[in-house]
Amino acid sequence: MKREPTLQSGQALVLAIALTGVVLLAVTQFYKLADTATARMRQTSSADAAAYSAALVQARALNYMAYLNRAYVAHHLATAHMLSLASWGNFAAQESRQLTRRNPPPSLITMMFGPLHGNAYRQSTAASALNGSPYLGTDLVQALTAHQRYSNVTFLALQQSLQRHFQPQAEAAARAVLAANLDLDDFDANIDLLLEPDSEKPFRTLAANSFVADWVHGLSQQYEFLQPRNHTAYNLWSVSKRCPHLRHQLRRRGRTTLDRDGRWSSADTQSYHALRSNRWILCYYREYEMGWAWIPTANTQIIDAPTVDSPPDDFSDQAFWRWVEAVGKWDIHTGVSNPMASSRARAQGMRLPGSRLVPVAVLEPSLSSLPLYLRVRQKHSIPAIDTEAWAEAYFAHPAFKNERPNIFNPHWQARLRPKPDPSKEKGA
Repeated sequence: MKREPTLQSGQALVLAIALTGVVLLAVTQFYKLADTATARMRQTSSADAAAYSAALVQARALNYMAYLNRAYVAHHLATAHMLSLASWGNFAAQESRQLTRRNPPPSLITMMFGPLHGNAYRQSTAASALNGSPYLGTDLVQALTAHQRYSNVTFLALQQSLQRHFQPQAEAAARAVLAANLDLDDFDANIDLLLEPDSEKPFRTLAANSFVADWVHGLSQQYEFLQPRNHTAYNLWSVSKRCPHLRHQLRRRGRTTLDRDGRWSSADTQSYHALRSNRWILCYYREYEMGWAWIPTANTQIIDAPTVDSPPDDFSDQAFWRWVEAVGKWDIHTGVSNPMASSRARAQGMRLPGSRLVPVAVLEPSLSSLPLYLRVRQKHSIPAIDTEAWAEAYFAHPAFKNERPNIFNPHWQARLRPKPDPSKEKGA
């Protein structure tokens, strides 16, 4: 039997359409929330990668500064070796000249101090070829100039550039990583980026005559070639009844020095000190200079020994002891240096180019690491997507666990770090 339509017909369709709209709205909101969550997760991951990359760039810069500082010290030590080599070469060449004059003769040195010293004196003839040699002239000057250029020009420029670009390079790395991961057409128009270090000035400058000089000087002690070249030989028998305890002496003196201005110099001398005596001043030492050399790197440097201006070439017209009393410069009774040889070395010194210690950048001593804070915000996102990330460059020596962070050993690394707890920071 056919049912007649009533006024209630079609009401279920209205409810179904309304319910469908609600479901569609819920599904739309669900997809929007899912898209927002996905975008937030992607942005969080990108922010972590960007923060880590920024910290990694800073860690690499710190390691580069460490290598730079170590190269700086190596150049200074190479300069010290070259100056010592020049001093030794000039000393040997000068001794070969004195040998040809037989003043003193090698037979006397052998008789007084033994065959080893006598043979060494005779073998100085082989050094006569060093007179005018390019190895002690042009070639050496070119090599020292190259070391000087690095230490006093290149090193300073690189050090200042690294400090100046330390933060901008980190920001550039973070921006590049975010731009590659977020894949936006116009990064600057869509992303607000903030990268802040915890310390605005992580570096400070040390004076050249402070830790840097101590470090260079300390490392130079590890090289035998740079050690003091001091030795005194004595003859065996008594010389004078007035002083039976004294002997003839053969004094070898030499030293490579880093002065207070951070400049190297090298000096070498050797003299035969003949013991003499008379009734006026009793026993004294008459010096016969055998070899000398003085290699300064600045006009202001002075040789570390007593010296006089224009010593006479011989003492045929006056007694040695009277001349010394007249100039009054050194003690001929108990002295331990070679004043005559040092005087001739100063007069004939060969100045060479030399590096000078310059101020060096170091970390602030209060820093244990270099933390970074990164905030990324999408400008036109609804709802706004705002993410944060924390990372740091930290120092970890593989062997010495308790070594303080520094930029002299290249052991800097990067890592993400958890969000700082304000309550713990206040408590600390």
